[in-house]
Amino acid sequence: MPVYPGSTQYMIEEEEDYQLNLKGKTQVEHKNIMVYFAGLRCSAKAGKYENGQVSISLLDHRRWLHAIATVALDTEYLRYVFGINEVPEGWVIIKEYSENQGIFEALVKAQVVTDGGAIYGGLPPYQAKVVLCKLITELP
Repeated sequence: MPVYPGSTQYMIEEEEDYQLNLKGKTQVEHKNIMVYFAGLRCSAKAGKYENGQVSISLLDHRRWLHAIATVALDTEYLRYVFGINEVPEGWVIIKEYSENQGIFEALVKAQVVTDGGAIYGGLPPYQAKVVLCKLITELP
């Protein structure tokens, strides 16, 4: 079923992505997790913020950045919002406000994160919604 720009429908697809080295001797297989968000089919990629927290980026078919799904919080904000001093290993903080509204649902449907055990919080001054949740898929 196609997803049209502006739709709120999200789907998961796994895409096999094969890369050959320049000599064609080795083949490396990458399994991309596909996430539909804000009308675009994107692949989810993991990274790290300077403070060591995990980041999730959504890249479009050209491998251009479409959205950054996560936010990094310092210890002061972690205590204020979630009552913890550090993000547990294997957990991420999803930015669920402004242009990212609906991204948490898209990541859950794509089985990148779980909504089970998710903790919702608000960032001052406007109580912008963030979600502390478990990363359940290993991302490239």
